Amino acid sequence: MSDEKNSAFRVLSKYDGPGGAVTVPDDVTVIGKEAFAGCESLTSVVLPDGLIAVEDRAFADCVNLTDIAIPDSVTFIGKDVFLNCRSLRRVKLPDGIDSGTFEKSTGLDGWDPELFQIRDGMLIKYTGSDAEVRIPDGVTAIGENAFAWNRRLRSVTIPDSVVSVGRYAFRACSSLTDVTIPNSVTAIGEGAFAWCSNLTDVELPDGITEISILLFGLCRSLARVTIPDGVTAIGAGAFAYCKSLTEITIPAGVERVGKRAFYGCSNLTRVTIRNEDTVIEKKAFAGCTRLQRQPGDAEGGGAARPL
Repeated sequence: MSDEKNSAFRVLSKYDGPGGAVTVPDDVTVIGKEAFAGCESLTSVVLPDGLIAVEDRAFADCVNLTDIAIPDSVTFIGKDVFLNCRSLRRVKLPDGIDSGTFEKSTGLDGWDPELFQIRDGMLIKYTGSDAEVRIPDGVTAIGENAFAWNRRLRSVTIPDSVVSVGRYAFRACSSLTDVTIPNSVTAIGEGAFAWCSNLTDVELPDGITEISILLFGLCRSLARVTIPDGVTAIGAGAFAYCKSLTEITIPAGVERVGKRAFYGCSNLTRVTIRNEDTVIEKKAFAGCTRLQRQPGDAEGGGAARPL
């Protein structure tokens, strides 16, 4: 690495190393213009916490660069910094970075920073209007309310890099009919798909252990859902007012079905509960008018009875 020094800054003006995974020295404060440009062997970069600026085309044509973290200390970033970084998959950005940073960066699997706001691997917000959305590879979490109230969204594909879906992430996406949730997901937050009134069919990932509170509440078109064997609890209101649901099987591992979990599922005609010791809490099946028998004690809860 070659650098320039003055009383205030140390500028890394040119990198001439072997590439691979590079850690920039702690005392560097500026990555100079085209400092890493054309370094085809560069795969990842760790920048120091004291860095304050990244100048124009600093990483242009680093075609194998996949991973970089820009520290929060950075207050200026130039044009076309990641020009033609077609392998770039994961970037940690400080607040306030202009979306032009990624213009003509052809990697990121469709990550347009004007549409996908991503920080530390978490998708904070999707601001686009596409009917079909594929979340970029490398995202590890979908944040709270990330897609909430998006009435244009019809289909979403979640990549297998994602391990968690936050509270109300897809709340009131009223046109959403299809969602693909990979088995990498181990946690889905409260109300993540609540009020998705056109969602018809969901296959939940094998790794989740809880159906959270209001997860599919008021999903009036939901007709089929399979609860994975690893689930141990079904939260309050999880399937409330799923009026198209006609049958449900509760696996043997489920220890508790929460209050009003299936409240108002007026077309539910068959419930299979695999474990007689499963606790059915108050009014879990109240308002299921087509059920011939109510599992448990509809008023005070109690042990399950397979139907």
